[in-house]
Amino acid sequence: GSHQIHHSKHHNTYVTNLNVAMEKLDAAVSKGDAGAIIGLQGALKFNGGGHLNHTLFWENLCPKGESVVPSGGALKDAVEARWSGGFEEMKKEVGAMSVG
Repeated sequence: GSHQIHHSKHHNTYVTNLNVAMEKLDAAVSKGDAGAIIGLQGALKFNGGGHLNHTLFWENLCPKGESVVPSGGALKDAVEARWSGGFEEMKKEVGAMSVG
């Protein structure tokens, strides 16, 4: 589904481009080419950041039906302060916003 496409294409592009930038960085460091090292910072930040953000996303997913609503704590308190129906009401509202 959409997660397979997201992983195989979008996230993979960050990884591929990060690997290319890392190879260029290794070559620039070997040559002592400060200009090239500095010039690679944007590609390293963008692709490295994209890779890290997607890795966090994948690591925080769980199988359908296995998510757990917190029984207490700051997150539960914040949700209940905003949505009188708690997590169920929040899911409905956020779901409606993302579909619309």
